[in-house]
Amino acid sequence: MLDADGNIYGTTVIGGKFGSRYGDGTIFELVAPLGNGRYKEKVLRNFDGRDGSDPMGNLFLDESGNLYGTTYSGGSSSAGVVFEVTP
Repeated sequence: MLDADGNIYGTTVIGGKFGSRYGDGTIFELVAPLGNGRYKEKVLRNFDGRDGSDPMGNLFLDESGNLYGTTYSGGSSSAGVVFEVTP
């Protein structure tokens, strides 16, 4: 997902850290560089299984800048969740 400012958003199906637990996936932002700089990585969310696991599919960006998506598993029934993240 690319926003109007040139920032890039995406997910990783595995990886990330929550406390001492690893591997339930992340949502990340690559912050657009100023001038000739480089993108800077920023982790927006580390999933911990309880709030979802294995984010999959497309991210959607609303007019307010919130990101929406789904996870394959995790959540209260281990069947995935719909999530909202505000960068």
